[in-house]
Amino acid sequence: MIRAAVLASSVLLAFPAFSGEPLADRASVIDGDTIEIHGTRIRLEGIDAPESRQTCTSKETGEMLRCGQKSAFFLADLLAEHAVSCTEAGKDRYGRTLAHCEVEG
Repeated sequence: MIRAAVLASSVLLAFPAFSGEPLADRASVIDGDTIEIHGTRIRLEGIDAPESRQTCTSKETGEMLRCGQKSAFFLADLLAEHAVSCTEAGKDRYGRTLAHCEVEG
């Protein structure tokens, strides 16, 4: 499921490379559903992860967890040092550019 998150994404800022050609390189993780490549923020299409500062409560222990931070770290571990390639797929309801992304094919 999380691997699918890496494969599908949406872009928060328009970037000229998205007009037909993929934007590709190593990505920085912003949060569990947002990456950045060359200054362009890309949000994972069809994925809704907690925001970086969002907390959750464990059902088992009742403990407060930093689930937003955990989701960002998990995505960062998946991407590691791999190249990510994103291709434009449309716009979301907030006007952000949607894109499909993949990691090393």
